[in-house]
Amino acid sequence: MGYRVDYRGRSVVISGDTMATDTLFAAAQGADLLLHDALSRTLLDPMITVATEMKVPVLPRIMTDVIDYHANTLNLEARASAAGFGQLALYHLIRLNCSSMNLEIRSRCTANSSVTCR
Repeated sequence: MGYRVDYRGRSVVISGDTMATDTLFAAAQGADLLLHDALSRTLLDPMITVATEMKVPVLPRIMTDVIDYHANTLNLEARASAAGFGQLALYHLIRLNCSSMNLEIRSRCTANSSVTCR
């Protein structure tokens, strides 16, 4: 699901909680801005692993469930470069708060990456 708004020669396309679909990218053709929900597997996968290892009830199942209805940031970047619209902005991203579990996650997902957590 998504929406396209055209007004006075400018346009924006806004996704819902969805995967990167052909229909949405077709609607974004020629738009100035695509706002798309996104899920960073670079952050999520270590979260699932740590939550499983720490035996946090239910959390790994919930985190795995969201994969089915959020777009992977890596797929969005690839699709955006070929899609023919002005700019891609990501929203609804996972935030890592400061907690003992998240400190472990941070160390795993940022060790070989430019991802930073503040």
